[in-house]
Amino acid sequence: ARGQALLQEARSKQNPSKGFFSSVFGGGNKADDAIELFERAGNCFKMAKKWAEAGGAFEEAAKLESRNNARHNE
Repeated sequence: ARGQALLQEARSKQNPSKGFFSSVFGGGNKADDAIELFERAGNCFKMAKKWAEAGGAFEEAAKLESRNNARHNE
């Protein structure tokens, strides 16, 4: 249950608003927060031995991390 709640919260932070103030005042931090939440969800699933869910959460964290790094390297 805790893992599902963390996944839901991560997904809500994954797609932050693209407004001017968001980009000026730290819109990238939401992506970092989402990555951390995906990782925490993965760890919760791992502790519950829900391997498929854990793998999915870690995969989402990795994809978001990859996109986030590409954005910073431009």
